[in-house]
Amino acid sequence: MIPKRLQGGLDSVADFLTKQSAWIYVVLLLFLSYLLMLTVTKDSWAGYLSNFAILCGLYLPVLLYSMFRSFAGTGRWPVLVRALWGYCFIAHSFVLYYYRASLASWGGFLDGIKIADSGWDNFIPIIGGVILLVEFSILLSDNLQRGLLPMKWLESLGLEKVILLILSLLTVVGAGFTTFDYLYNSSHAGIGAVVVGIGVFVLDSLQHFLIYLVYYFFYYVNHYFLIPKIFKEKGVIYYGFAVAGCVLLCYPIFVTLLRYLPLVQRVQFDRFTANTNIFSADGGGLPFMIMVFSVPVIIAYEWFRQDRELAVLEKEKTATELDLLKQQINPHFFFNTLNNLYALSITKDEQTPEVVLQLSELMRYVIYRGKEERVNLEEEIRYIEDYVQLQQIRLHKRLDFQFEKDLSDPIPNVAPLLFIVLVENAFKHGIEPAEQHCYLHLSLSTKNGGTEFVCENSIEQVSEEEGGIGLENLRRRLALLYPDKHDLQIEASADRYKVRLSLEASPHNPIT
Repeated sequence: MIPKRLQGGLDSVADFLTKQSAWIYVVLLLFLSYLLMLTVTKDSWAGYLSNFAILCGLYLPVLLYSMFRSFAGTGRWPVLVRALWGYCFIAHSFVLYYYRASLASWGGFLDGIKIADSGWDNFIPIIGGVILLVEFSILLSDNLQRGLLPMKWLESLGLEKVILLILSLLTVVGAGFTTFDYLYNSSHAGIGAVVVGIGVFVLDSLQHFLIYLVYYFFYYVNHYFLIPKIFKEKGVIYYGFAVAGCVLLCYPIFVTLLRYLPLVQRVQFDRFTANTNIFSADGGGLPFMIMVFSVPVIIAYEWFRQDRELAVLEKEKTATELDLLKQQINPHFFFNTLNNLYALSITKDEQTPEVVLQLSELMRYVIYRGKEERVNLEEEIRYIEDYVQLQQIRLHKRLDFQFEKDLSDPIPNVAPLLFIVLVENAFKHGIEPAEQHCYLHLSLSTKNGGTEFVCENSIEQVSEEEGGIGLENLRRRLALLYPDKHDLQIEASADRYKVRLSLEASPHNPIT
């Protein structure tokens, strides 16, 4: 058992981690500090912490925006919020790139990133791209957890198209950096610089995207071949060797081909310009990391997709079951009301035409309004009153009928033909068999979007069926339409039968 005080502390930490996203960028900057410590500065606490402090200073706008993300999401000043987001995650990287020469004189790991070796030309775009990718991942994850996405069409794209969309955005960012660098170091000016810049941007975008597609290839093969065919069927040993084989066979071919791209030659990408290394500067580590670290992403996505498909199937099953239950209501109702009409026709009662007209109105309501998910509560009240009036005409016995209504605005909408089941049972099992005084007392009240219906009637003997098909049908419909949002209570005695049905306000119980 965990002590209560420790459990409270853990709950507080968990609450902070789930409500804040700034810590994600702190972890990212710590990881970058670790990589810089291994590659640029000395392996020491001083180097590690100084790297982290400098990175926090460089990307302070990102940390501040993520820290106050919940405030930005309140809906106030949406234009300002979008502008701040655009600066923090896109424009700020351009600002750092423009002042890269001044930043190189700060000290720490900044001294080790030489502009002459294209160090800053790679460092700032890569870090900016990683931060933008993390931000898109956070937004996507948050909206998936809420069951919605910021754009409806994004949900139907699928993981692959989302990744290609992100690669396209990174392509635009990368091409923007290389085009800016080209124009900065060229002699073009005026309208000529604009025309040349557009041409260079288009060509650089195509080449950047081609480079990204090389790494996307390893993800694609991993997602659609290695994981479903090798990992699932043969296990981790076969999968590990398949990943290594894919990198060893394909990556050097791609690297050799990419070296011939004009962009690589012009910008001097260190990753591809070292002709002595056919696996590029990363030695094949980058495609290997893509394949390994994409496994949990792919598994999570497949789980989400299957869970969504199961939810759709469950929804379709529920809708089908509700349709079947509604089809059971109609024959049940028609059977009872036709019996009423038959009894009147035998006695040649003068009210028979009036009953036929009322019966047609009731059937019209059942057939047309009964198909809808929700109806106005006042319509249900009229339907119940018409039904009771029809029954009183047929019975030719004194019935103590009371219907109390206490409706408060706004009047809720409810599922059709729920309350009538209880009224029908009251007539069938209590009032029709009665030989002496009988009564039917109904009450319907609403409060805070909820609805309560009470049906109390006299009985002369307790029915063994306790409502038969109708009441069982009602229980099942309530379970489907108002899961955990309803309460059905039955009180039966020697001379009284009382049913109380309460419906809570919920998304399944909208109000007008």
